[in-house]
Amino acid sequence: MKNKATRQNVLMIGPVPPPTTGQSVMFSLLVDELRKSRSIDTANLSEPPGRRVQQFSFGRVIQVIKLAFSVIGGLSRTSAVYLTIAQSRVGFLRDIVFILISVLWRRPIIAHLHGGNYAQFYESENAVMRFLIRMTLRRVNRLIVLSDHLHKDFSFMGEEFTSRLRTVWNTSNLAPGRKRS
Repeated sequence: MKNKATRQNVLMIGPVPPPTTGQSVMFSLLVDELRKSRSIDTANLSEPPGRRVQQFSFGRVIQVIKLAFSVIGGLSRTSAVYLTIAQSRVGFLRDIVFILISVLWRRPIIAHLHGGNYAQFYESENAVMRFLIRMTLRRVNRLIVLSDHLHKDFSFMGEEFTSRLRTVWNTSNLAPGRKRS
């Protein structure tokens, strides 16, 4: 039987600054906040410096493979996996690795889409990729989006899947009334 600390331990997979993006800031804020109430392990998905986002490279493949082994090593200490998901083919292929690993270790998966382009991404893909996207997303226990309006981006998954969607509004770590620099 798992002890209480293990049941509350979450493996969080996502980008951290640098580079500073909305997604990396959100991920860092979420990790910091959750660490107040539970044990958190993290796996950093940030792009290597100088690499163009969404561009395939063998260096990135090696980085993802190393990260996958790190994730596998940490799953024995966790009860759930949180993953920020991508809206590109290369990013999706990376995400499928972490989702399949989590499924094999029977860990619930909370996916978070920090953006609003998933329907266009899905529609732009060929039939094989669409099938992979649907099969992979069916393994996700909960999917977080940034607004209720974005629930429609996942209508291709069917009505049953939409019950797994939750809205967590986009956030900022700026005090009210303070201007961005």
